[in-house]
Amino acid sequence: MMIVNPAPPPLEDNAFDPARVAAAPRRARDEEADFGRIRAAELNATERNWHVMYGSGSRSFWAFPLWDPGARLILEDVDPHRLRRLMHETEARHLPR
Repeated sequence: MMIVNPAPPPLEDNAFDPARVAAAPRRARDEEADFGRIRAAELNATERNWHVMYGSGSRSFWAFPLWDPGARLILEDVDPHRLRRLMHETEARHLPR
């Protein structure tokens, strides 16, 4: 079976204008997202039982356990300090000894 997804026809003959693309303003660096990614990397370096990611769209930190808690478990918080506290509380309840 082959699935074909043809590209839609161009809207007009000059739909791609290189001058318009070159003149498009560059997006400013997202400092908040950079801060979030740095904090997530710090949590990954210090919390060996978790994988932490920062969602630049949601502006939230997400923590995934690196052990089998027996059920689906994902933690989320906008504050990395609260997330770390949640991670420690979850470990105390669910981490096998």
